[in-house]
Amino acid sequence: NFAVLIFTGENKYKLGSVHPRENVIHELGLFQGRLDFNKAIILLEKGTRYFSNIDGIQQIRFSKNNIKTTFGDVVATIKREFGKMSSR
Repeated sequence: NFAVLIFTGENKYKLGSVHPRENVIHELGLFQGRLDFNKAIILLEKGTRYFSNIDGIQQIRFSKNNIKTTFGDVVATIKREFGKMSSR
């Protein structure tokens, strides 16, 4: 099992900042609790505000409208995590 959560600036606040949708933030917590922090990664769009407690958690950043640049890193992360499982 593995989760990839995409944090884009969907919610715009009055002061001009953009944030990920609240349901995606909630789902991140659910997946981290169920799968582990290394198996719930965040794809974070640059310029999107995020909460400080995701620092140090697996995240891959991408520029606006350019998520395809993350694909190689996502595949490498999945291979790394599932490789750990097969060596047990």
